[in-house]
Amino acid sequence: MFDYQTRDYSGLVHGECYCEQCVQGFLEQFGRPYPGSLHELDAFKNTRATQLSRDVRHLVKGHSEAIAISTYPGDEVDIVRKESNTETCILR
Repeated sequence: MFDYQTRDYSGLVHGECYCEQCVQGFLEQFGRPYPGSLHELDAFKNTRATQLSRDVRHLVKGHSEAIAISTYPGDEVDIVRKESNTETCILR
């Protein structure tokens, strides 16, 4: 999954990622300390997830165009899937 999860399946919130790559990448992109504003944080996450999707597509399709990439919505996927047991998927 190419996203930044802040909670687990039970709903327990763990917060934002503060790994070295996120802190440094945010500083390089915005020129200020992580996490910045909510708008900047969303833009940062989107930029990183989009680049990761492109990198994975390039790697996979470099082996064979016949290999399908199946993950969440995005420009770089062949098959879109949806995580089960999430609020948007649970039928009540």
